[in-house]
Amino acid sequence: RDIKITKDQLKASMKTEYFNEETGVGATKHGVPLGCLTVRLILVEGIKRKPENISVILQLKGTKQDQAVQPGPSPQISRPATAGKEKGQLQFNQQFTMAPVKTQDAELILDIMDKKATPKRQGSAHVMLRELADQQEHDRHLIIQKRSATTGRMEVTNSRLYVKLKFTYSKIVPLKAQIFALQDRKRQAEREITLRRLGQISDDTA
Repeated sequence: RDIKITKDQLKASMKTEYFNEETGVGATKHGVPLGCLTVRLILVEGIKRKPENISVILQLKGTKQDQAVQPGPSPQISRPATAGKEKGQLQFNQQFTMAPVKTQDAELILDIMDKKATPKRQGSAHVMLRELADQQEHDRHLIIQKRSATTGRMEVTNSRLYVKLKFTYSKIVPLKAQIFALQDRKRQAEREITLRRLGQISDDTA
């Protein structure tokens, strides 16, 4: 019964959505991508700057070299930080919705900016969208990297960026996975019943 219900839900979803295997993102029948990234920007630790000067720029960048199309909407910028409860914390508690996201082959880049500093970028953190492919909410403590003034290369710092992330891109994908899981469970149950019956027959004929 559960399999039938889920199959009915899948049929209904397939009337309004098709899944693009190339991009890994569902789209409406009119071709509008369904990818949506929700970012809850919580706080930054380890960057000793005045909170009112600090903001975060969020943007999506493609991870394929031949990617000609921008993977998502224009960059967004946070409001300035406030002082956190503990020393060295920059509090944000701001939520962002980035849509439409056109592909899973992208990464979210978060640049920590100080409007009074030179250079303004105080560090960057990133996360690959494919790491969020289960369409569940994730708590992440992201490592902040900063460009070295001497080598010009990005180096790991002790600073951290705390975020909550959820990337949704298809109703079809989880329904298909649910059907496969239910079918597998059914096969396992049928196998156990068969084995028990065979065992009973063996006992009866012994």
